[in-house]
Amino acid sequence: MKHHKKGAFAAMVKSRVFQSGGLTLLLCALAIAAAAALNMTVGALPAQQTKFDLSAQKLYSLSQKTENLLDGLTQQVTLYQIARPGSESLMVSTLLEKYAGRTSYVTMQVVDPVSNPAFIKQYTDDTVNENSVIVACGDKFKVLDLADMVLTDYDVTTGQQIQEFDGEARITSAISLLAGAERPVLYVLSGHGEYELDSQFLDLLEKENYQVKELNLLSMGGVPGDAAAVLASESSADISAQEREYLQSYLGGGGSLMLLTDYLQSGYPNWEKLAAGYGMSLLPGVAVEQDASRYLSGYPTFILPQLREHAVTKGLMASNQLYLIASAQALTTPEKETENVTVSRLLITSEEACLATETETSDAGAFCLAAAAEKTAAAPSRMVWITSTSMLNSVIDSQVSGANSDFVLNALNWLAGIEEGSTIRPKSLFAEGVLMTASQTNFWSVLLIGAIPVLLIGVGVAVCLVRRRR
Repeated sequence: MKHHKKGAFAAMVKSRVFQSGGLTLLLCALAIAAAAALNMTVGALPAQQTKFDLSAQKLYSLSQKTENLLDGLTQQVTLYQIARPGSESLMVSTLLEKYAGRTSYVTMQVVDPVSNPAFIKQYTDDTVNENSVIVACGDKFKVLDLADMVLTDYDVTTGQQIQEFDGEARITSAISLLAGAERPVLYVLSGHGEYELDSQFLDLLEKENYQVKELNLLSMGGVPGDAAAVLASESSADISAQEREYLQSYLGGGGSLMLLTDYLQSGYPNWEKLAAGYGMSLLPGVAVEQDASRYLSGYPTFILPQLREHAVTKGLMASNQLYLIASAQALTTPEKETENVTVSRLLITSEEACLATETETSDAGAFCLAAAAEKTAAAPSRMVWITSTSMLNSVIDSQVSGANSDFVLNALNWLAGIEEGSTIRPKSLFAEGVLMTASQTNFWSVLLIGAIPVLLIGVGVAVCLVRRRR
């Protein structure tokens, strides 16, 4: 009996079915082992090589500005994501992995605030929301709360709630600051009823690591020596002759100035005298656009100007963004370069625009609404003049998705000698739906609900009939 069982077992082992099944099992085991090994190998690779950003908003892609910063790092930076196991935000963790994958000087860790509450206490006594990020470099650090990285706003025109992810801008700003980058000081002129910078624009300046300080020229007796640039947003009054002399002295020593002015019937004699040294002068009247494609519908003084090539507009030209400037004046610029001064137009109207005053309207032509001038003397200096403070208005800026503030910040960076590329904008988390006409809806309905299912059923029936005949 035992011999019979042994013979039966041997026969089973030698059988074709058993051998075929054994080979299949062996191949499956080898495939699983190979897949596991491949998975471990791929898992060890940087995120740039294994994770691809397929989102329409490029949520997980690093800007050129961030890549330049990371490529130039010489200090170790650690990015801590505060999250319990299983509750990590994919959006945050994937972005941090991109930073760590770019350079060996950046590492990323996930810290559980429940099992390790003492970790957060090393950095702050405040409550830190889950999926916030702590950026640490040596003995310096910065806590980036999730609420500051995910921005929520309400669009009054559409009635929709808007969410944007501002993680890259915040993290890049923190790394730049902690790694020892110098913080440029921006002095904002006061004392003449200037247009006040709103909180949104000040927040953008903070992300660019500017130190913003108020400047009263008469009480300070001039521009402080640590100024990277001076910003003047004049909307109701001119400066005095004494203040003009202070600014001329500052510019003569290699300073930089951004001037924004609103239409003033009496003009700005002292500002114009200062700007004359840079080849710029102000024309009377307000610019009125007559090309219907170049102004806001129904408002011909709300102009959608065209960009001209310059270091200020570098990085903006390819974006095809719209810019919006309201009730602007026009600047004259020299047709030929003068000695030691180069003037460039930055924003222009169409050829159909005109200038309107209380009494007359000019001939049609292309007018300059913003210009940049550079004086190459013993101490090179720079000046940008924008002929409307509306470029600083957050409501107008929101209508062009932040393009105005991008332009102004690019101009400030050029004035301050910062050549790091354009500002990193928040990325929308709003998923846009597909808008189709009625005919398109009918076509896709017939195709997906009718034609394709009928085709698949027909193929199945045909396959069954062929097999039966065999």
